[in-house]
Amino acid sequence: MAVTITEQKYGPTTGAFTGWVGLVLCLGSIAALLTGGPTHATLRFALVLGVVALLVWCFVLRPRVIVREPNTLLLRNAVSTWELPLAAITRVGVKAITRVHLGDTPYDGIGVGRRVRNMVRGQVIKRGDGFADAGRALGDPPRRERKHPSANSPEAIADLVTEQVLAAAERARDAGQPTDPVRRSWAWPELVLFAAVAIGFAVTYVV
Repeated sequence: MAVTITEQKYGPTTGAFTGWVGLVLCLGSIAALLTGGPTHATLRFALVLGVVALLVWCFVLRPRVIVREPNTLLLRNAVSTWELPLAAITRVGVKAITRVHLGDTPYDGIGVGRRVRNMVRGQVIKRGDGFADAGRALGDPPRRERKHPSANSPEAIADLVTEQVLAAAERARDAGQPTDPVRRSWAWPELVLFAAVAIGFAVTYVV
C-alpha cells in the first residue's frame, strides 16, 4: 500500500520580508553593474553583493522547520539540513531557535524562533521586580495583561510548531514508525556558489 506523505513548512519567522527585499536589491544591483560596462572594480563590487545575497538567502530565507509525515522532521539551516525520525523525538523547545531532542541529544534549527525582546520581557514579568511588587502591595493597579499574539507572529508560530511536532511524533510512535538514524545533508548549491564567488574575487586581482 502506498504511503501518503503530508508536509507542513514553518518559517522563517523573522526578517522574511526584509530578506526578500534585500535579495532583490542585491540581484538588481549586480545586474546593473554587469550590464554597464564592467571593470575590475565593478566586478569586485558585484561579487561582494553576491556574497551578501547568498548570506541573506542562507541565513534569513532558506531556514525552515518541515514536518513531513509519516516519520520525518527536517530542520533546514543555513548550509545544512538535519533529517530526524519523528518517532524518536522526545522534547521540543522554541526560544530564539528551535531545539529538538532525541533522548539526550539536541538538534537545532534556526528557521523558527521567538523574538528576543519578547523573551526578555516575559522573563521580567515572570520574576517581577521589587518596586513593582511593593507598589501593588500599596494598592497600585496591577500591570495590564499582554496582548495575545496574532496568528502570524513569531510567538504564535513557535507555539504551533511545538504542538505540531510533538503531535506528529506521537502519531509516528503510535503507528510503529522506525527510529531511523539521524542524517545531515549539506546545501551543496549554496556552498558551491560561495566557493565560486570567492574564486572569482581572487581572480579579479590576478588578471
